[in-house]
Amino acid sequence: MSIVFKVRYTPYTPRGVLALDVNLRHVVTYNGSSIRRYRTRFIDAIE
Repeated sequence: MSIVFKVRYTPYTPRGVLALDVNLRHVVTYNGSSIRRYRTRFIDAIE
């Protein structure tokens, strides 16, 4: 007995790229044209 599957594969095309840097003081995002920095309080939590 054999079962035949037919799969239609459509590759994903990304809409954009987002770089993300997470550290103890800031979360920094970069989307190819602008940089945004968000202050975090992780450093305050471990002190």
